[in-house]
Amino acid sequence: GRDNMVAVWGASAVSAKLLRLDEVKTRNAFGIAYAHAAGELQMYEEAAHTVSLQQGLRARAGLESALSAMVGFNGPRDPFFGRYGFYKAFEPAYDLDLLMDKLGNEYVNASISFKPWPACKCVHPAIDGLLQLRQRYKFTGEDIVSIELGLNRLAEDFVVQPRDQKWDPKDPVVARFSLPYATAVAAQRGEVAIRDFLPDALGDQAVRRIMALTKIEVDPDIERTHGLYSNSPVTVKVRLKGGAEHFIRVDKAFGHPENPASLADGVRKLKACAEMSMVPFSEKQLGSIGDFINHLDKQPTLAPLFELLVGGR
Repeated sequence: GRDNMVAVWGASAVSAKLLRLDEVKTRNAFGIAYAHAAGELQMYEEAAHTVSLQQGLRARAGLESALSAMVGFNGPRDPFFGRYGFYKAFEPAYDLDLLMDKLGNEYVNASISFKPWPACKCVHPAIDGLLQLRQRYKFTGEDIVSIELGLNRLAEDFVVQPRDQKWDPKDPVVARFSLPYATAVAAQRGEVAIRDFLPDALGDQAVRRIMALTKIEVDPDIERTHGLYSNSPVTVKVRLKGGAEHFIRVDKAFGHPENPASLADGVRKLKACAEMSMVPFSEKQLGSIGDFINHLDKQPTLAPLFELLVGGR
């Protein structure tokens, strides 16, 4: 349950890099961040609103730590290996070779997935599979008689249990972690958007009808070969009126590094998010944001991007 605890150091490292801090100030940034370090997985277990809050807290803490270090505020110089540092306090059986062996040669950020749909990543393979079948065979939600999904036990425990809540989400957080809800939205609407997780959307009767027709079980083959994958492969079988059945297995959902999204996909997501903003964005602003990000490695400063993101101008 402590795996979220280290996230603040990632934000601190990025902030220190962007602010071009020297070694001493970077050490201080990490030391200050240690004062912010916290994190827990109980929020996911209970679908608490802090699921969203914590994402912002860790980013803010990382930036604040780097900014504080930049102006001379200090923290402990050895937050990782000191007498009461992170590893001795929380992970005394650590294996540093796992971190250091490929340092400078292997960059895990290249393996980060794009997240095309505003729900838990564990539900993305099923969304992807349903949308593929829907597009390929040209059926609608009204044509569906049943949906059967198979996945591993780890993902089943996370986005299918407890079943009474996941088949009857009354809160946006529960809905974002509900495999039957996300699948039914994809089946009914042919897309999954932010608006589908607003409180007023959760009672949509057409979506509820498909949820009631959805059966989800642990697939023994997937459990045997991918039992430790939190983003489990998924099998999707849809039966339609008239008796037609369509099947697909999705191992790497759209957005996975081996099934990558394009910059155009990112711009579409940007526009979809902007539609939900309290401050309106013009098409010109959104185009400028996309163009800036497309050439991010050549930008001398991020200030123009921040100006564009203010919106409403």
